Amino acid sequence: MGKIFNLWVGIIFFISICSRTTGQEFIPTFRQYSNAEGLSQSVVISVFQDSKNFLWLGTEDGLNKFDGYNFKIYRYDPADSSSISDNWIERIYIEDKDNDLWIVTGDRNINIFSPKYEQFRHIIPEEKGKNKLSPFNGFFL
Repeated sequence: MGKIFNLWVGIIFFISICSRTTGQEFIPTFRQYSNAEGLSQSVVISVFQDSKNFLWLGTEDGLNKFDGYNFKIYRYDPADSSSISDNWIERIYIEDKDNDLWIVTGDRNINIFSPKYEQFRHIIPEEKGKNKLSPFNGFFL
């Protein structure tokens, strides 16, 4: 009887310790970032978190990659065909199986960004109002 009692007391003690450590409320913390911390512009239009937990922020002044500490900004460079096609980021849509990001810019082009190579590929509409992915007037996911 004494061994069973000690076993039950031990189990109850163990459960009470576990419930205290796992039952604590998670309180998220927030921090505001602006141009002073490296964000290209303070108005963020689109936000996306990739599979590697990088935060991608689309603004009117480029694509921002945030690693939790620093920003890296990707902007249009007319001298570089592998840069993004426009600085105005309309939407960061998806991350595909190759970990590439699909981004629509203000010029209505679809930009596919490869984080591995840090290069953009472009899907440019053939006719005004139409694109290669959809026979309709738009891009749908």
